[in-house]
Amino acid sequence: MLISAAYAQATAPAAPPGADFMSLLPLIAIFVVFYLLLIRP
Repeated sequence: MLISAAYAQATAPAAPPGADFMSLLPLIAIFVVFYLLLIRP
């Protein structure tokens, strides 16, 4: 059972080249919102 799960995981399609930045975008947006609302005033 574990081997079939690992095989299914290994055959997942690779992420496109810009996916690492798109995964960081929400985190950057949260920091910007906190800066504008809490730190700056």
